[in-house]
Amino acid sequence: MSLPKGKFSKHIPCTNPECNSSDAMAVYTQADGTVDATCYSCGYYDPDPYANGRQTNSGRAKVVSSLSIEQIMECSTSSIPSRNISHATCEFYDVKTLLNGTDGITPVAICFPYYNTHNTIVGYKKRLLSDKIFNTIGNTSLDDILLFGANKFQDGGRKVYITEGELDALSLFQVLKDLAGDGYRHLNPCVVSLPHGAKSAAKALGSPQNQEFLSRFEEIILVFDQDEAGQDAVSQACSFLPPEKTKIAHFSEKDPNAMLMANKASELKWAVLSHAKAYHPEGITTSQNLLTEALTPVQRGVDWPWPTLTELTYGIKPGIIGIGAGVGVGKTEFFHELIHHHLRGSRPVGVFLLEEAPRRTLQILGGKSLNKAVHRPDVSVDREDLERSIREFNSTRELLFLFDHKGSRDWGTIFTQCKYLAAVHGVRHIIIDPLTAIIAHEENTDRALHKLMADMAVLAADPYSCTVYYSSHLNEPPRDRRPHEEGGRVREAHFAGSRAMIRFSNYIIGLERNKQDPDLSKRNTTIVRILKDRDFGSATGESFKIHYNQGTGRYLEFDLGF
Repeated sequence: MSLPKGKFSKHIPCTNPECNSSDAMAVYTQADGTVDATCYSCGYYDPDPYANGRQTNSGRAKVVSSLSIEQIMECSTSSIPSRNISHATCEFYDVKTLLNGTDGITPVAICFPYYNTHNTIVGYKKRLLSDKIFNTIGNTSLDDILLFGANKFQDGGRKVYITEGELDALSLFQVLKDLAGDGYRHLNPCVVSLPHGAKSAAKALGSPQNQEFLSRFEEIILVFDQDEAGQDAVSQACSFLPPEKTKIAHFSEKDPNAMLMANKASELKWAVLSHAKAYHPEGITTSQNLLTEALTPVQRGVDWPWPTLTELTYGIKPGIIGIGAGVGVGKTEFFHELIHHHLRGSRPVGVFLLEEAPRRTLQILGGKSLNKAVHRPDVSVDREDLERSIREFNSTRELLFLFDHKGSRDWGTIFTQCKYLAAVHGVRHIIIDPLTAIIAHEENTDRALHKLMADMAVLAADPYSCTVYYSSHLNEPPRDRRPHEEGGRVREAHFAGSRAMIRFSNYIIGLERNKQDPDLSKRNTTIVRILKDRDFGSATGESFKIHYNQGTGRYLEFDLGF
């Protein structure tokens, strides 16, 4: 059965509601006076385009009938020259062809049959050859159908090859059949396909009927597309397949049909027969693979501005470091000293101080090089000295990158900028202060904080390898405990949203200072207490003192700060 023949009458809008063509449907008048039509945009055949009730308010036609499963079964089978697929291959898989209604020869669409477990055709998937447009006839629900071609191999066997699409299954079957060695040419290689591409991998392969079908084979070889979507589908598929039986094929073109079209049939044959590799879940490795890395001596990280903290932590390494303190106790000043230290060491820094204007930050950092608190109105400074001090931060290359938030604290924006700074400018130290300001507007702060900390872990891992420092406000301690602003001891549980922070952070550090102490020296002295040391454990509970010098603007260790 072919598409309509007869005398061309005129073009009309396509009667297929899934097609947007306004003039691609051609109407033909038959010898007996009846008319039918076919759309040369989507391939849809309409035996009666002028049936009553077809016209809508928009003037487009409304479908009231289409090809049935029985009508498609009556269609003939032909080769697919545009894809280098032979008539014999299509005939084996019972693929039906819809022909051009004008010449009755040229294939315009192909129909792939789908069967249920009772070996009964329940639907067809129609694919236009001119465009990658699909329509379904009957039932092609993933809950009910077998993999494409599975009906031909119900007895099981040694190997089953699964491709991502029907044309790829036809191509691989043809290659293995045509290139079979002597003594094997009478055999039909078991090649099947996912019903609806990469996105159907998990549901199709996890369905009971296909699990039962695949259990009949000794090996399962996935021959999916080599693009990102195809390789993602491999991971999804393997979660439903026995790992001891599953292998993955790799080849040079995008998919098996592309290999056939590129005259790489032999490469494809050996890629699936001999070179397919056993599946290994991402993240699993062996001691042999890690031997060289394990034998490499552990290196110290870069120094902190405070020698005691360097000694306790063995320096700063890629990871997540949290700083917590009461309001006004000195979190931001702690970061000012750290940023200045990294800049003096020629280490690029990304600075996201969400409660401080970038102009003020730059002024404070420039003053530290001069040992002057130039951000205070009672401290005088030579303008040229300050300019020279600030310019030194970028004397050889850009080192200081400040986030001008202008009131915006969107984490998606900040996360994107962090990745940009790491990838493009080599920034390995990122400071975010305070973290709680980013999630304050969220309805579910726990969920938002967990997502934020997980993103930080991405920054800390390859390929970025950053150290991300964040600060957190603290929850109020019990009423019988001293407030944090008056020197109360900081604990992990005091961190706002502490569970996510404790889970992801390598180090958590508390700052303790009594802002109300009548002694000025004590009022400017802060206890730095290490609350968590995931890397080594030995620093947990250790503490030391740092002192803020109001004249110099420096925040250094107690015995070095005067």
